[in-house]
Amino acid sequence: MHSDDKKAITVDITRVISKSFLYLCLTSMFGMMVYTCKVDTSTIDKCKSACGTYNGVKEVTSRKCECNNGKSIEEKYINPWVLPR
Repeated sequence: MHSDDKKAITVDITRVISKSFLYLCLTSMFGMMVYTCKVDTSTIDKCKSACGTYNGVKEVTSRKCECNNGKSIEEKYINPWVLPR
């Protein structure tokens, strides 16, 4: 019985250490994700200059710059279901 108690304690300690290591790794990964997702003003300025003033910027993230589809301002606001005057 004494060896069974030692074995159970060893298994419990191993589980605690494993879970602690797992939580530490997950927390570190989450922290790195949050840190790298920041968008600074130079990234936004670069995206604006790449898209141009005509198209404009649709979305800027830390990984991509998406421009509008290039329709003119009049085309953007014309509803095809409204009769012209």
